[in-house]
Amino acid sequence: MKTDIELLDSLIRIPSESSDIPQVNRAEEAMGAYLKAHGLFCEFEEFEGRRILFASTTPGKVQDYILNAHLDVVPAEPALFEPRIDGDRMYGRGTDDCKGCCVAIAQALCALAGTKASVGAIFTADEEIGGRTTLHMVQQGYAARKLVIVLDGPSRAIVSAEKGMLNFILRATGKTVHSSRPWEGVNAIDKLVDGYARLRAAWPKNAPGPDGDKWFDTMSADIISGGTAHNKVPDEATLLVNIRFVKPGDEKRIESFIRETTGLEVTREEFTIPVFCDENDPALQALQAAMRKAWPDHEIPFTRMMGATDARHFALNPTPIAITGCAGGGCHEIGEWINLPNIGETASMLVDFLAHA
Repeated sequence: MKTDIELLDSLIRIPSESSDIPQVNRAEEAMGAYLKAHGLFCEFEEFEGRRILFASTTPGKVQDYILNAHLDVVPAEPALFEPRIDGDRMYGRGTDDCKGCCVAIAQALCALAGTKASVGAIFTADEEIGGRTTLHMVQQGYAARKLVIVLDGPSRAIVSAEKGMLNFILRATGKTVHSSRPWEGVNAIDKLVDGYARLRAAWPKNAPGPDGDKWFDTMSADIISGGTAHNKVPDEATLLVNIRFVKPGDEKRIESFIRETTGLEVTREEFTIPVFCDENDPALQALQAAMRKAWPDHEIPFTRMMGATDARHFALNPTPIAITGCAGGGCHEIGEWINLPNIGETASMLVDFLAHA
């Protein structure tokens, strides 16, 4: 068996940016070949040209436990696909998000191969751009009887709730004229900016207060577009606004609020539900106990997550979900890193939990 370092090094060198389907497929196939060589049952599903690996200790789409992490990564400069080790850390694109967690899953599966444990793993191929490959797998009947564990969160903690996400396109239209006579036209950028300014002023809260609470709806303007020439008043401008929300069923209220406040044309582009799991569920309690055994010096708290993971798709089924991960940092940044010893620690914790659960 390759060491954690060797396997992760080989995966980081595959530039599997989400939009580069051939390279993502290459990462999926590399992981599949590795696991098949170590006695795991491996199957590939395909969705819109993407290969999705399912590996398990026993045959079948339904297992007692399903593990999940993703092999696609956000874009990066070529240098970030050349992993670098400094002490206990490996640096490179995907180390923390989320190939280090994929390696922990792989090592756990290999250790459980040939045992009575019933464990499967879905290696997502597009999590960074929506995770539709995971949704496809859920719709194809891949499921857990007891617990889904998504390894795409904090280390030595269990996320039992994550926010939902909404993307809206705000669109303003106007009338094109020469820029030297702006009074004769209607500037779409002006309309867009004015509408967004009203929205910002009316949005209740967008940063933690003195108590540090972060569990509230947030709004971020992420992509703006408008204009085609330096001497032409634009007749169209758009802005993508990303909303993270906490209350299930609140999407219609938020959309109405944005439309009424801005006075702009509003189109919903993407929607994912908030995810909640009962912290008192026996499966989550058992996982917490296993993590406390593995890391006795840590509390292993239940916590909430601001971002979204593939848990949003598994939530379509009634099976409990837990989100955790390996120790790392710099997610999506130049200095992204993973703690190498923690990969093995996480794999060992999973083996102990899954072999005796």
